[in-house]
Amino acid sequence: MYSFKRILAAIDFSNIDETVIRYLSFLCGIIRPEKIYFVNIQRDLDVPEGIREKFPELNRPQDEKLREEMMQLVQANFPGFENFDIEYDVVEGSPLPEMLRWTHIKNVDLAVVGKKTESEGSGMLAQQMARKGSCSVLFVPNSAQAKLEKFFTAIDFSENAKLALEEGWRLAQQHKDAGLFCYHTYNLPLGFYKTGKTEEEFAAIMLENAKSKCANFISELNIPHERITALFELEEKKSVAEMITRAAEQNNADLILVGAKGRTNITAMLLGSVAEKLIKLDKNIPLLVVKQKDKSFKFLDFIKNV
Repeated sequence: MYSFKRILAAIDFSNIDETVIRYLSFLCGIIRPEKIYFVNIQRDLDVPEGIREKFPELNRPQDEKLREEMMQLVQANFPGFENFDIEYDVVEGSPLPEMLRWTHIKNVDLAVVGKKTESEGSGMLAQQMARKGSCSVLFVPNSAQAKLEKFFTAIDFSENAKLALEEGWRLAQQHKDAGLFCYHTYNLPLGFYKTGKTEEEFAAIMLENAKSKCANFISELNIPHERITALFELEEKKSVAEMITRAAEQNNADLILVGAKGRTNITAMLLGSVAEKLIKLDKNIPLLVVKQKDKSFKFLDFIKNV
């Protein structure tokens, strides 16, 4: 578990920017980061000479104009912005490589991006950031509420799930009455019917097994057991991601946390199928994909494969 000391927020001057900034303002009031970067990436900042001659108002450098607009946007939606160390950057280049490069050179702990619906845009950049970036990523939907009292963590008893649950606990400690849920889905093994047990009987066996594994899993963490509510559900025909979001909504969760898979080699950062599907679902609850930050990450080797 590590603190989110350096945060980067992606600004693209779309309708979701105001929501992202307001939510980040609320979050920063809780975690008090050391540095915040607001970054806008443009594929091309150059204005053709012929166009500038016809429209003299475009002679002003585009990065200056965009930086000023970004500052105005932040100051209008980030109460108390003057209490934080904020940097505004306008970058030219291809969006994904530049976002990855910027999070690397600024040693970013958390990237904050808007979670767009299909009607608002594809959201592919945000998904790729979570898949290939070396830092944790927070997805903020347009309907996000400035509230963090119930934290919902999907667990599979892996090291990645441990990271997510620990991060949920770190955030939950900021509110004395915060609820911390861990949610696990279990299934029936193929061929269970050969044991002579009914589906209901074997489901009960698998549930007890899941509860035992969960107890052992939690015992390895420095979290008071009484602060965690463990939830279990037998897998259905629905995808696990859909089951997670449904359970989170039923428990009025304010934030869903999921651990990302670590790097399997120097050029691959993997999310896992459940995390991938959670990102794509058009839901109203913010999603935090937690990654173990790797300070030895060889970015130049990786970026060749983007």
